Amino acid sequence: MGGSSNGRPVTTVVVDTSLNSRDGNQGLSGSTREGTGPDQTICITAYSVNSEGQRSGSVQQCATTRGKGTAAATHGGDSGDCPWAGTETCDWINISLSNWYPNVDVTCSMAGEGSGGSGTFYQTMRVDGNGNWGPGGFRNLEIGKNFRPAPQDATGDCHY
Repeated sequence: MGGSSNGRPVTTVVVDTSLNSRDGNQGLSGSTREGTGPDQTICITAYSVNSEGQRSGSVQQCATTRGKGTAAATHGGDSGDCPWAGTETCDWINISLSNWYPNVDVTCSMAGEGSGGSGTFYQTMRVDGNGNWGPGGFRNLEIGKNFRPAPQDATGDCHY
């Protein structure tokens, strides 16, 4: 192997990896897969050891994977009369997804009533290269114009 500043040959280079503070060790050949889930911090620490067993200073680099992402349900355009009350007017429900893993499918569920009947509905959306989708309509579900007019957090209703 190469030399060192003290003239002794470097005999070993050690690369340590950690996933969310769990230590591991990986040699210079081969590969390791540390994880693919959300909210993971992966660190790599490298140092060398010379022929006398002296260890060099170490260098560390860390990276964190994206989190789960967020989802928000909002009022969309006017859908006309509500299916449950002919005199009340409704809006379509829109959903927006932000900061998910890029180019993956995210499935959301919502309970409600609309042109597809009533019950719990599921919709799968493919987010773009930035991890975003929408706003777009959610399964033709409707919401009363005056019901929860502010955006509602729907993150807990969505998953990879």
